[in-house]
Amino acid sequence: MISSFSFNIIITSPTSVYAIIASFQTEVHHEKNNRTFIFCCYAGAFFIPFILMIIILSITGIWPFGTKTILTSDLENQYVQFFSYLREIYKGNHSIFYTFSKTFGGEMLSLYAYYLMSPLNIILLFFRIEWLPQAIELLILIKISLCSLTFYFLISHLSARVRPSGLIFSISYALMAYNMAYFFHLMWLDSIILLPLIILGLHRILEGHFPALYTLSLGFAILFNYYIGFMLCIFSVFYFCTLCAVQKKRLIRDFSIFFNYGLASLVAGLLSVFILLPTLKGLSGGKATFDTSLFTFSGNFSWRDFFIKFLNGCFYFKNNTVSGLPNIFCGIMILFLCILFFMNSRIGLCKKLGAGFLLVTLCLSFYFQIFNLVWHGFNPPSSFPYRYSFLFSFLLILTAWYSLEHLDAGTVRIWYPAAIAGVLIVSILVLMQKVSPGMTTGRYLLNAGIVFVSAIFLTAYIYCRKQIFIVLMSLLCMLDLTGNGIQYLSCYAYKDNSDFQTFVNDTSEVLSWIRTNDTDFYRIEKDFRQRANDPMLLDYAGLSHFSSSETTQVLDFLEALGFPRTFAYSGYYNTTFDTMNCFFGIRYLLSCHTLSEPYHLVRQIGDIYIYENPYALTLGMTADSSAEAFHPTVQKPRQPFETQNQLFSCMQNDSSENIFDTQTLTPVLHNLRVKEGARYPYRVIAPEQEAFFDYTFTAASNEPVFCYIDAPAYCRLKMYVNDKEINVFNPSYQITSIGSFDKGETVHVRIVPQTSKSALNSFCIAYQNSSAFEKFFSSMQDNSMQITSFSDDHITGFVKNTQAKPLALFTIPYDTDWEIYVNGQPSTAVKLADALLGVKLPADTEICKIELRYVPHTFYIGLAVSGSALLFFLFWYMIFRKKQIQN
Repeated sequence: MISSFSFNIIITSPTSVYAIIASFQTEVHHEKNNRTFIFCCYAGAFFIPFILMIIILSITGIWPFGTKTILTSDLENQYVQFFSYLREIYKGNHSIFYTFSKTFGGEMLSLYAYYLMSPLNIILLFFRIEWLPQAIELLILIKISLCSLTFYFLISHLSARVRPSGLIFSISYALMAYNMAYFFHLMWLDSIILLPLIILGLHRILEGHFPALYTLSLGFAILFNYYIGFMLCIFSVFYFCTLCAVQKKRLIRDFSIFFNYGLASLVAGLLSVFILLPTLKGLSGGKATFDTSLFTFSGNFSWRDFFIKFLNGCFYFKNNTVSGLPNIFCGIMILFLCILFFMNSRIGLCKKLGAGFLLVTLCLSFYFQIFNLVWHGFNPPSSFPYRYSFLFSFLLILTAWYSLEHLDAGTVRIWYPAAIAGVLIVSILVLMQKVSPGMTTGRYLLNAGIVFVSAIFLTAYIYCRKQIFIVLMSLLCMLDLTGNGIQYLSCYAYKDNSDFQTFVNDTSEVLSWIRTNDTDFYRIEKDFRQRANDPMLLDYAGLSHFSSSETTQVLDFLEALGFPRTFAYSGYYNTTFDTMNCFFGIRYLLSCHTLSEPYHLVRQIGDIYIYENPYALTLGMTADSSAEAFHPTVQKPRQPFETQNQLFSCMQNDSSENIFDTQTLTPVLHNLRVKEGARYPYRVIAPEQEAFFDYTFTAASNEPVFCYIDAPAYCRLKMYVNDKEINVFNPSYQITSIGSFDKGETVHVRIVPQTSKSALNSFCIAYQNSSAFEKFFSSMQDNSMQITSFSDDHITGFVKNTQAKPLALFTIPYDTDWEIYVNGQPSTAVKLADALLGVKLPADTEICKIELRYVPHTFYIGLAVSGSALLFFLFWYMIFRKKQIQN
């Protein structure tokens, strides 16, 4: 339902734009250098897409025009939490180098470099946490508007004049399909803002200017987001070489131009080394892989499907964000003008070949898998494909602008637009014969209608060159792009504003009470959540985390212990996970329901219960030397109960008694058959009947019973114990508590597949030996580290040294950037249990003082390199200026 406010905007906005552009017509001819006129044009380039985006948001029902926030997809799952934590860094409450708010700790620079480097993020400081969605919405509007502004700046300087007609193209760049499809990846938008400045910088290099604009624009693009910056580096090479070929530059004769480009590119890269080096180190153990089997010349799509992406509204969330096609739509008018570019007799053959070469190169990059992988840094994206497709739209829009600049009755025949329209309309009717996601018959006809009207406006403009037709073309283009934006944004599911604010306010109140009453270091977890990165959203030390920058070392370790894990995610869901609550020092548990012993209820605030864990250990403790030789992450298939038994044995130097006694159960299949060799071998026989795996066991004791489901990630299963549903985490399975039973009681476990095809490799249960667990805790408590001071990157404390346990083990991920001092002497960090930080203790000291300092060495090395590059750049500029003055 469109609100009256939205309706007024839709009606008045085009009229206002028409008035603005119409008022410019006289000034265009009489006062081209008038500062007011220039200011109004640039203001229009920024504010028109800003207003159009508000229209799109209002019709979509996003706040303040509805109850929905802008939070969707990864913006809801990751970025809003990271932005919240960034505010704390800005305020000086946390280190930029290290954090304990992701898994059980980790370096921060690689996450900061990919997600948080934009200088516009400073806007977030002016909003409270519960209003972060609104701050991000404003940030997105500003960034999209800046895309338009920089593109307008580019074409104004390329033509050496400011013209209102340029607004057609700057608005098209801002509202192109890429920005509408991936608007929530707002860290990519900074590079899209800088692309026009990079291209202008390349033109200035060929004109003999000092490459300051190119160097700084490319340097900032790499700095703000190295991932998209890498794509811009590749594109700059193609564009520069094409530009040189078009302008007939020769390597020997024009060596200074090639030298300046190469040196400027090198300096641009070196200026960001201070963030790239620690990022490279941090990502060296991340999810990125190099699989040579993927480097093939196989095609990624059918060309018929590709051509549909030139049409308005061709978008469907599930198909386009997981394994879809390039988002290349930027307006029917742009497509029209781009075709006319190649039919224009006034435009030279070299320019046509150059533009055609770049467009075809990108098309082939989309199509062939090997080229597509190169653009993505030699690693296939897990979702959101063709992340460089904005480059294709940029070229289309720039080509269309050049076409309009040279368009008149003497350069193209009057019937050309009609011929193009005929071909496009016939093509649309042919494409309409096959069903495509997001495209309906009505939308195909809408595109045909836009083509028809575009042909009329272009024909009239070519015939009489009246500015009124530029105005009409601008309005048509804005309506086309706005309608497309509405279609794209309407495909997403958004977080409700009241739900987000209620969660933040309620949980923040609980956390505030805990911090007021306990100022030590401890970890907190809960059995309810907004998303996986809640520890960063609400600023507490927790185990859940999801980001592309997390290391496999940490994820593999947590998975081996029985935590759920996907390619870039590990989470905490089980508040009765006694052994891990103890090991990782989770002192407080937040729950929306009552917990049994040993957890003590200390307070209830609203619907949230605060429980204290009496068995929580500190951040460090002593361990046996066997912890160095313990390798839990290589154990396949996973056996988390046995892994925990071995870990605790290493820590207390005692293997006489296990904490878990395990038992593997065999299922009875109901309404299921087995297809041998299949990834999902269990198939439902009769869909109308319930299919399930039936397990039965007799309780061997009164001890708590846990289970572990070994099944592929994202295999959807439900579990019932004695007909009571037990919540399990579907994307990846973890150790789950199924309760306590009387000795001798018969227990029935029913696991129900939620799809027609499923897999379940094994199912085991384990009894927790409470006496062995308490013995372990008592042993470790006596040898735990007493922390005297704590910050994210500097920890000091004391630990009792015993010859039986010659190692100090910390529940901190192993990282070579941790500098450890024992009794004031530097000591070498050792890796324990494949992932944990440790250090050897001297045998002659009973009480050892331990100091941990996190020093990102690669950051300081990179800072020296970047500083040297900056000094060289300034020196180069002074020499260049001196030569200019002399000449």
